[in-house]
Amino acid sequence: KSTLMNILAGDLQPAGGEIRLDGSPATIASPLASRAAGITVVYQELALCPTLTIAENIMMSDMAARSSLSFVPRDQMRREARAALTRLGMGALDPDTRVSRLSVAEMQLVEIAGAIRQRARVLVLDEPNSALSKRESERLFEIVRQLRGEGVTVIYVSHHLKEVLDLADRVTVMRDGRTIETMDNDGLSEDRLIRAMVGRDLDTAAQWSLQAEARSDDAPIVLSVEK
Repeated sequence: KSTLMNILAGDLQPAGGEIRLDGSPATIASPLASRAAGITVVYQELALCPTLTIAENIMMSDMAARSSLSFVPRDQMRREARAALTRLGMGALDPDTRVSRLSVAEMQLVEIAGAIRQRARVLVLDEPNSALSKRESERLFEIVRQLRGEGVTVIYVSHHLKEVLDLADRVTVMRDGRTIETMDNDGLSEDRLIRAMVGRDLDTAAQWSLQAEARSDDAPIVLSVEK
């Protein structure tokens, strides 16, 4: 998944294969090219600057095209940041608030607000709710559904099968750096996904687990660790 995200972000060039956007081949030679193509990647490790304000972080993408943020009028920064936050239901947040004062969930949504402000056509979310509470996760899921309804393609990277089945139109299973299978989410079950993920039926995997639990104490020691 990391290689895929780095390729989409323009940080890594593929050794083979083809990327298509709207059915046409696309070359993503750099992060600038990725941004120009409308692709935004929100990594599991957030890339916000805690000493800057929400507005400054949301406008950060302009730094690639401008020599500094000083070329963006502060009123414009606040206005555009507030518009992006409002679209995510976070209009109550003051754009002048420093990011260091936000919760992890709010930081995550500020990153997504930056993507919205860039008018992303493809939004890649890497394990976006790994540090969120159940309530915060539900809010994130609402936003993902909202963006999908607005025509944004969301690539949602997760190992939580229930949320994948709740959110996705199609599911691609990757294992050992390879695409195993892509399936339409039409009656798709967790058992079906697990079978693709582990390469065997769930019953077989469970049987192996039971056999391991049933081994006697006098079985040969394969590995021993002492503290």
